[in-house]
Amino acid sequence: MSEKRVALIAICVLSICVFMSEARAYDQADPLSQPIRAVSIKGETIAFALDLLTSEYRIPIGIELGDPKLSPHRKIDLDLPQTTVREFLDSVVTKDPQYTWKLERGVIHVWPATDRDTLIATLLDTKISTLLLRIGPADTEFTTTF
Repeated sequence: MSEKRVALIAICVLSICVFMSEARAYDQADPLSQPIRAVSIKGETIAFALDLLTSEYRIPIGIELGDPKLSPHRKIDLDLPQTTVREFLDSVVTKDPQYTWKLERGVIHVWPATDRDTLIATLLDTKISTLLLRIGPADTEFTTTF
């Protein structure tokens, strides 16, 4: 495995860990029931559609995009009346069935239903209970418990 790929994976894992601790601050009791205004999306990718939830509604989402060589990124059209987050997500994955989603610990996870990179899938599915990073001098530490 190349050093560049190992570094990229390490950065992704660290980002996820930090994001997960921040996502706990999301105080919506049931984020899937949150109302969403009417939405019209034309010729955009799933990443664009999901960005709507994070940018306009501050809903934490983790997305693993599929390899475009194995499954080209589809362009989707979506016309929804006022709805909920759950119905929005179900509609998005119906339009792009390459993906599936679940809610876990206050974060919506979206990933390819097939053709996942085995290494990335293993890393993203790894449960981390405690993380300790030593950066720079020995007295500089970052510790978090999930």
